[in-house]
Amino acid sequence: MGNFRILKKSILMSTRVKKRFILAVLFYCILSWWVAFTIQLGDTFLVALGIIGGLIIATVYGFILSQFRKGQIATLKCIGWGNSNILLLLIGEILFVSLLGYVLTLEIDIHILGVSTYFEDILIQFVFSGPALGLALLVVIIAQIPGIILAYWRTLKVRPIVALKA
Repeated sequence: MGNFRILKKSILMSTRVKKRFILAVLFYCILSWWVAFTIQLGDTFLVALGIIGGLIIATVYGFILSQFRKGQIATLKCIGWGNSNILLLLIGEILFVSLLGYVLTLEIDIHILGVSTYFEDILIQFVFSGPALGLALLVVIIAQIPGIILAYWRTLKVRPIVALKA
């Protein structure tokens, strides 16, 4: 039961900083759109470029997250949170933002499908197939691993005294 409370807290913490949240969701939306589009095209170089871009986005987001959450993480450590709870908090926040970007891609794809019934020749190339969307989801989720590792590694070094200095 406690893990669900931590995951709920991670969702609330991710939406608290609106500009960073919206920007990260848009980056993940563009990433999942790019990966689905290039998978559907069948161009392996562009798919690899999307995967590398996903790794870069995830690593930068993990770095930004750990940088701006130092005081909050130090406070959580002061009140008795363990490293496993903080890891779950980071995983929840990073995965929530990336999955929300993927869901936004699905929503845009559904709207493009609806509009393409009227303008079939123009927009039908932007409607993705199920395997392309499934592989894009897999890439988005797997690309989060370096970001999670970086954020967790940086938060392990945060000492509770940081909370008392502020």
